[in-house]
Amino acid sequence: MHRLVTIVLASTLAWPAHAAAAAPSSEDQARRLFEAGSLAYDKGRYTDASRAFGEAYRTLPRPALGFSWAQALRRQYFVDNNREHLTQAQSLLRIYLQDVEEGRRRTDAVQQLQAIAVLLAGTQPESDPRALLPGNGIERDTSRGEDASSTPEPTTEQTAARATELIVYSDVIDAQSSIDGGSFATIPVIIATTAGPHTIVVRAPGYTDARSTETAVRGRIIPVEANLQPIPATVTVQAVAGARILLDGRELGFAPLPSPVTTPPGRHRVSVTAPGRVDFGTTLVAKRGDTLHLDARTPHTTQRRAAWGLLGTAGGLAIGGGVTMALALSFQSRVRALQDMRASSNLAPSQREDYNRDLARRDGLHGTTVALWSIAAAASITALVLVLTDRPGRHRRTVNTSQ
Repeated sequence: MHRLVTIVLASTLAWPAHAAAAAPSSEDQARRLFEAGSLAYDKGRYTDASRAFGEAYRTLPRPALGFSWAQALRRQYFVDNNREHLTQAQSLLRIYLQDVEEGRRRTDAVQQLQAIAVLLAGTQPESDPRALLPGNGIERDTSRGEDASSTPEPTTEQTAARATELIVYSDVIDAQSSIDGGSFATIPVIIATTAGPHTIVVRAPGYTDARSTETAVRGRIIPVEANLQPIPATVTVQAVAGARILLDGRELGFAPLPSPVTTPPGRHRVSVTAPGRVDFGTTLVAKRGDTLHLDARTPHTTQRRAAWGLLGTAGGLAIGGGVTMALALSFQSRVRALQDMRASSNLAPSQREDYNRDLARRDGLHGTTVALWSIAAAASITALVLVLTDRPGRHRRTVNTSQ
């Protein structure tokens, strides 16, 4: 049956073309009353739902609204066993069948009338169900040939006899409302009050309080919709200095951020990138008012570590080349001394052997130095290329979390 009311809601909100004849304010009032009644219906508060649907039907007598009113009355009968609810629902369903000539809701209406007839044990409905609109005290005089879809305005006495009320509703579960500083009650709630302006406060866990001033009208139920705004979640991101931080693809800045990030509740994608670091990505599920801490510090990429390794190797090779060069220069000095001696006199056989040995060592060390420095230069150039090509977005690390 809840599904019936949901379907009727969709059809009611899609006003037909001839609705332009009604004042836009009446349409909006009826829509808001219907929404409030639907919320009460879904919570099993059929009396409040019936009163909201009935006020909506009086405001704008659409067949779908009458159908919904009948559903709430039928449900309330099974709560309090009040046969008057059944007779009112019976009349409303018969009016619905007269107004709606086709559609699958007619089948539902006929089936419900059959069930009501059984429950009423043969009680016959009014010969003309429009003679009295059930439960609202508004008489319909069909003898004057009134349009079947029109609703007469209530008299002053009839209006005065009805209560002056506000029905406060919201689509937020567990919301509560208070009027003029009174106690809070779970909504949707119908509050009896006096005609004139009243201060309405609506609150709910995880939402900022909504405060408004609403005017109650004598003998009417005025709907008050509370649009509660969720308290944003707060996210603190810890990342390496200079890292680029994005939330749902939107750049927030570079680490460290000057303040925590505020975001609406829900699922959010946090990405952190930095040159030479593995990219960080995670999905956060933020609840209303949450305070979340995210450690987005990531290790160096393999490419960057390889670059540092090559630079270290190049440095070691360069130092090794310096040592071999120093040794080569040492042997060069000894070779030069023997050359000077040879220029003035002949060298002894042992001196000639020393000369040839030192000369060979000098040349070998010189070649080793050139090789070491060449390899060091190549390693340095390779490391530089690795650093320059190690850009964010090439190395990803995805962390799936729900906080």
